[in-house]
Amino acid sequence: MFAIINKRTLKFVYGTDYRYHPYHQRTSYDWMLTMPDIEKAEYEFRHRQCGKDYVIVEIAPLIIDKKFRKDPRIKELNFRRLCIFSGLIGGTNGL
Repeated sequence: MFAIINKRTLKFVYGTDYRYHPYHQRTSYDWMLTMPDIEKAEYEFRHRQCGKDYVIVEIAPLIIDKKFRKDPRIKELNFRRLCIFSGLIGGTNGL
C-alpha cells in the first residue's frame, strides 16, 4: 500500500480542496488516503497537483487486535489496522 505525506510536517494527505489553485492538500496525522499500487499513487499525486513538499511512501498494515493475530483465516477477516511510518501512527480511510 502507498500513501502521500508532507515531507516537512510528516502528515498524511487525506483529501484535496479543489476550490483553490494551486490545489490545497488536506493533511492529518490520523487519516490518510491509501492506494494499492505505485501507479495509482503516482496518478493521485499528479491529479491532486501535490507540490515539492509531498512524497509518495510505502506503508504496511499492522494487526492490533490480539485475538486475531494467531487465527489462520486472518486474511479473510475484516479487522482494524494501523499504518506506521517513521514512528507516527495514522489510520486508514473507512475505519
